[in-house]
Amino acid sequence: MSAQGPLSPPSAEALAADLAALREGAAVVERAADLLELTGPDRLRLLNGLVTADVKTLAPGTLARGFFTTGQGKILADFRLLALEERCVLVLPVGSGEAIRVHLEKYKVASRVEMAPVRDRRLFELRGPKAGEVMAAATGLLAAEIDLTIDAPSGRSFLLPEASTSGEMLMLRLRAGTDCALREVSPAAVEIDRVENGELVFGVDFSGENFPQETGREADVSYTKGCYLGQEVVARIHYRGGVQRLPRGLRFGAGRPPAAGTELLLDGRVVGRATSVAASPHFGAIGLGLLHQRGSAPGTRLEVGGSDGAAGAEVVELPFGPAQKDAAG
Repeated sequence: MSAQGPLSPPSAEALAADLAALREGAAVVERAADLLELTGPDRLRLLNGLVTADVKTLAPGTLARGFFTTGQGKILADFRLLALEERCVLVLPVGSGEAIRVHLEKYKVASRVEMAPVRDRRLFELRGPKAGEVMAAATGLLAAEIDLTIDAPSGRSFLLPEASTSGEMLMLRLRAGTDCALREVSPAAVEIDRVENGELVFGVDFSGENFPQETGREADVSYTKGCYLGQEVVARIHYRGGVQRLPRGLRFGAGRPPAAGTELLLDGRVVGRATSVAASPHFGAIGLGLLHQRGSAPGTRLEVGGSDGAAGAEVVELPFGPAQKDAAG
């Protein structure tokens, strides 16, 4: 297994097999991320006062998702929190780990918490509709050097093997005990699947200029957990009027999608940008974008900046589904 990064694109046949594993079977994905380990009896209490999710009673072996926010309610970073025995691991966007560590140190005060970056482990995600079946069969065969947590809503598993565990050994252990096909998939397939499923990425589709609700991930914000940094602003947005920008899918005309970052216009006025794009075998040329409300209604036709006027983009709900596949022909 190799880390995600610039690689030769897979063949059409390999890409089709990768996407089939992600949509219909089980797939292993190596994730690039900054990992930050927290230990000490106050670790969940500290985090609970700084993030949008309710994590104070997170049980070992489970996972939570949410956002670190500023006092103004804007996003510092999104995260997954992997709860393990006696410690937890924050999975953070690449390049944000040190900033979040400093942020936690600032508010640590007298909390009994220690934190350190994790540099000797790799993060794998097991996803697809049969991921739970594979994980259930393999759990008893995974040695102590592999930590795992389960994201109950999605059915995905996240694994942290020790540095001494090779990717090949991990695959052998996951395959043991089940006849379900399991495939290590390419970064190209993962990216297409991400766009199809409307999964926005920090630093790509949204940034520190955005509020959590603008990502469409309302489930990652608790409105009952009590106070946390930025809670007043985030709650006010929820209860008093909503946000100005919304995540939407984009279905482009025939041919390849435009470059990421291309402006999208309605009646000559910019309403957003194509933040992620993909050439999907199922849905054609598609993309993601945060669009101003005036241009966000499904079915709206947008102009694509820099095009000759013939090409455009239709706004669609996320995730992409059968209607978009039928439209792609």
